[in-house]
Amino acid sequence: MKTNPPNAGRIVLALAALTGAAHLSAQALPAAVAAAPQADAAPAPEIRYEVQSSRTVPLPEGRNLIIQRVSPPVLPPLPALPVRVLPPPLTPEQLAAHRAARPRPMETRLLSLTVTHYAENLSYIEWWPQAGGEPYGAWSNADYEALRMVPEMEVTPGEIRWLIFPYIINNRLLRPGTGPLALPQLPADGPGFLLVKGNPADTDNISPVAALHKIYKEEGAELKLAWTERERLRLEEEAWRAANPPPPPGDLVIRFWPVKSQTYSTTPVAPAPATSTPAAP
Repeated sequence: MKTNPPNAGRIVLALAALTGAAHLSAQALPAAVAAAPQADAAPAPEIRYEVQSSRTVPLPEGRNLIIQRVSPPVLPPLPALPVRVLPPPLTPEQLAAHRAARPRPMETRLLSLTVTHYAENLSYIEWWPQAGGEPYGAWSNADYEALRMVPEMEVTPGEIRWLIFPYIINNRLLRPGTGPLALPQLPADGPGFLLVKGNPADTDNISPVAALHKIYKEEGAELKLAWTERERLRLEEEAWRAANPPPPPGDLVIRFWPVKSQTYSTTPVAPAPATSTPAAP
């Protein structure tokens, strides 16, 4: 059984620039060019536009839309790409070895949980069988906030990858129809859950819940630390955004220049002379 936790605490900053001309991104370059040090790279030349005419349109949010007709700009040449050397084709024996070493494709299933939290280390969970029908129900001593750090898991044998979607409902009062009337005592050395609704012999639908609780028993402390750290980073980011609101948007500038068509004729066509209709006698 293998879990695939998400990347916690990774902050990705994306910078988008509108230059009015198409450009080649680093993703389109070979790995050797994309990974080259940026310190030695020459700064991108500035594109200058010669404005022929301009029109300003006020926008409802307070900024302006500026439409400019410009002369065709001189775009900088694209950087020369290195010659790509392709590896020699694989022999039939090598292809067969690659196919034999390739892992079997795994079946992907969805485990959708409804979690009602009643007390410390005690929740009531429900999930639906794969073939449909009445939901299964069980009492659980797992911390499902920490289990948010396990969005998927692989269960073998069976070669099944489960995508997990827990829904947390914080409620400490018993409600009719949500489980037994008395809160059970789950043993610490048990599987971590007590099935109270559904067929206990249906291992196909119970095995993913058992595997999820096994993960919690083995990695619960690390999952709680990861969840706490992710929540700390989230709160810090929210506080920073509240203290540093984005500046008001500036004017939106659209530049265009005419391009002579290579498909259709651009020669002006003189209008046909008007014909007069003789008057009726």
